[in-house]
Amino acid sequence: MKVNSINLQGMQLMARKQNFFQRLEIFESGMSSITHTYLRSIISPAGREVIVEDSFTGEKRNMLMFASNNYLDLANHPHVKSRVESAIAEYGC
Repeated sequence: MKVNSINLQGMQLMARKQNFFQRLEIFESGMSSITHTYLRSIISPAGREVIVEDSFTGEKRNMLMFASNNYLDLANHPHVKSRVESAIAEYGC
């Protein structure tokens, strides 16, 4: 899939004699074509690595996850899971 690129220099030249709101309209018109280019859905449990799906191409790939509180992948560790299950069974949620 081809992604449209923005020509910032052309936008600057075109907006040189415009007021702020007209410049904003020019910039937004250029951005609308690539606004959602980098949206990806996480389709695996959050850990240090996740499987993401590109919303445009449907392509799935592994990526490192730095925005999760599970960056050490302990929430998916079998020992941690069994201890959580036993604690819930004993004390409840």
